[in-house]
Amino acid sequence: MTIRSRLTQREFIAANLAFRYAKVRTWITIGIAIVILIAAIVVTILYPEVSTVSFFILPALMLGLSPAIIYFQSRLAYKSNTRLQEVIEYDFGQDNLNIKGDSFSTTMTWEKIYKVKQTKNWLFIYSNRFIANPISKKDLFESDLDALKEILDRHKVKNNL
Repeated sequence: MTIRSRLTQREFIAANLAFRYAKVRTWITIGIAIVILIAAIVVTILYPEVSTVSFFILPALMLGLSPAIIYFQSRLAYKSNTRLQEVIEYDFGQDNLNIKGDSFSTTMTWEKIYKVKQTKNWLFIYSNRFIANPISKKDLFESDLDALKEILDRHKVKNNL
C-alpha cells in the first residue's frame, strides 16, 4: 500500500499543533492554567482592592505562549527545510516502511516503529517518543487505515487505529 502526501505550510503548522495537543502533559498544563485563571477571577471579584493585572499574567502566558511558539517554530522549520515541502511517498510493506521524497529515502522495519497514532485529521508515525511523521487523513482512504491496522497488529506495533 502506497500513500503520497505533500504538506502545505498551513498543514505542517496544524500537524505540529495536533502533535503537541495530543499529549497528556499539555492538557494537564492547560488544566492548571485554567484553575489559576479561575482563582484569579474569584480573587478579583471577592477582593477587588488587592487584585492586580499581574494575577492574570501567568495563566495568560501558560495558555497563549505555547501555541504561539509552536506556530512560529513550525513556520520557520517549514520555510528552512525543503524536505518538508516535498511530495513524500509512504510505502507500507509487509516487512518494512519505506519513506521517500525527492531528496531522501528511508527504510524502517516495523520493529523500529515506536507507535502509530491517529487523531481526527492526522496519522502520526512515531519513530521514537518525540519524533513523528504526519500524514494528513485527506490523503488516506478508509481501506488504507484498515490495511495499515492489519500490518501494525501483525507486527505488534502499538496503534490506535
